[in-house]
Amino acid sequence: MSAVILVATGDSKRVRRLTTLVEAEGAKPVAAGSASEALRLFHLRAPDLTVLYVDSEDDISLELCRDMRTLRAANKRAILVVAAKELRRQAFEAGCDAFIPRQHDSEPLKRAVRRFLVESPRPRVRAAVEAAA
Repeated sequence: MSAVILVATGDSKRVRRLTTLVEAEGAKPVAAGSASEALRLFHLRAPDLTVLYVDSEDDISLELCRDMRTLRAANKRAILVVAAKELRRQAFEAGCDAFIPRQHDSEPLKRAVRRFLVESPRPRVRAAVEAAA
């Protein structure tokens, strides 16, 4: 059974890119285009990993990460935040397991997803991302 990875971003082009990346790594992507949809899918699909692409242009935010982390079941699920590098500290304070600075190169995210899949069910995502950077 392949891992389910929730990808949340408000940009439809980015959703397609990220779901393609997840599929290429052998996981099953579940896409959300808004914070409310992401929270709903987080409850319904119980993803193994959630990738939150935080952008000031939409409603996917660190508050969503905080909301997901406060859910009881979230303790067994990894949350990876992709955002501007200035948000690193706030992302960890919001409860993410790993942080990748937003950039044009998708290799660090690919490596983190690969590492997650190898170390599933409870990955050491933070170490994977730091090794990938």
